[in-house]
Amino acid sequence: MIESADKGATGRQIVDWLHSLERNWASLHFGEVKVETRGGKHEFEVQVLLNDLDPNAVRVELYAGGVMGGVPVRQEMKRVSELAGAPGRHVYSAAVSAGRPPAGYTARAIPHCEGVAIPLEEARIVWQRRSGYRHTPGSWRMAPSPNVQVYIHFFHSNQTLIDCVRPE
Repeated sequence: MIESADKGATGRQIVDWLHSLERNWASLHFGEVKVETRGGKHEFEVQVLLNDLDPNAVRVELYAGGVMGGVPVRQEMKRVSELAGAPGRHVYSAAVSAGRPPAGYTARAIPHCEGVAIPLEEARIVWQRRSGYRHTPGSWRMAPSPNVQVYIHFFHSNQTLIDCVRPE
């Protein structure tokens, strides 16, 4: 019998993380998105309502598809604050190249746990909906709107099935 050095603590941590996702993932959603463009960069600030999810159990990033067969942009966002008077509502920020318009980037939340491959072992991804754009000189805002949950299923035959579910 092989015994791990941590006596199964890592396995228990992953199982606890998965249970937390099962209980709380559906309540995760995006709030207001702000963007300011300066110095050749778009500076995004995104509100994310995590509710009872541990902020360390979620990776928030900006995503932009590859252009003309290029590599997609995946820029991790840093958690900068929790909104006062709004438990579980956090603000994340990141700066990306202004080589494409702000609408070319989409915020998304991905489960995160050390030692777990995403999305192969846990395929939940919540995408920020891109509607309600409000443009003002020098900045760009998006009004909060319902999220779409995206579940990606990978099969051994290199086929991918993507289910998009709008929460009730």
